[in-house]
Amino acid sequence: MAQGNKKLNAPGIASKKEKNRTKKQNMKKGGKYIAPKKHKVMEQAKLKKALDKAIKTNIEQEITQKVKSVEAKAFKMVASPSGASSSKKPNEPAKIKMK
Repeated sequence: MAQGNKKLNAPGIASKKEKNRTKKQNMKKGGKYIAPKKHKVMEQAKLKKALDKAIKTNIEQEITQKVKSVEAKAFKMVASPSGASSSKKPNEPAKIKMK
């Protein structure tokens, strides 16, 4: 018969497995972000985001101009598009989350 404790009954190994199991069960908030592998993909994403933002602001401006010209009442916006963009510096590069 072999001498000493069995590995399965040793207290240190069981506690490590249990800790790992509990860590994996906990949910993390937010979506999982996967960083792009190539620099070109990152540049394309920046360009696409900038274009989307420019197009949306342009559409908002056109709509507000049309509404102001058509409506008899004074038109008031809740959040002005110029005020939202003024909080960021114009030369500041876009932040990309990498893990």
